[in-house]
Amino acid sequence: MVSNPNGQVKGLFGKSKEAVAVPGRAVPGRVETLIGSECNFEGRLESQGAIRIEGRFEGEIKTESDVIVGEKGRTQANIEAANLFLAGQLQGNVVVSGRLEIASTGRLEGDVWAQVISIEPGGFFQGYCHMSQGSAGATKALPSSQSTSEARLIGLNPAESADND
Repeated sequence: MVSNPNGQVKGLFGKSKEAVAVPGRAVPGRVETLIGSECNFEGRLESQGAIRIEGRFEGEIKTESDVIVGEKGRTQANIEAANLFLAGQLQGNVVVSGRLEIASTGRLEGDVWAQVISIEPGGFFQGYCHMSQGSAGATKALPSSQSTSEARLIGLNPAESADND
């Protein structure tokens, strides 16, 4: 995400969003923690700010802001965040109170709890999907009821789907 002088934030997929400052939350577009492309990290990472992973990460991530996994990012972790933008690879479960975006280069193997899920053509998701319909956001503790929908999505990569037909 990149901020411009007009106060808009350009998202991972080039869509502009209005930047809104929320007390106690990180400024949109500002990455507070970076796991660089030459870095390998193993353990638990907790932050109030946005986290970007360009290297390898194994463990758990918990933030009140966003997590961005870049194209070269390789992650084996359970992630709890406001939003997750995935352009690299992730094996693990995801709980986001807002949006999960999987880019065309992104690959997710694990279960997801989210309000909104967006997968670009070429993006891959294999796991269970739990979507909340309320404004309270997703939570892993949601019971199976009318407020959630569940789907099993396998191999959304069009090239792989064509081979199976």
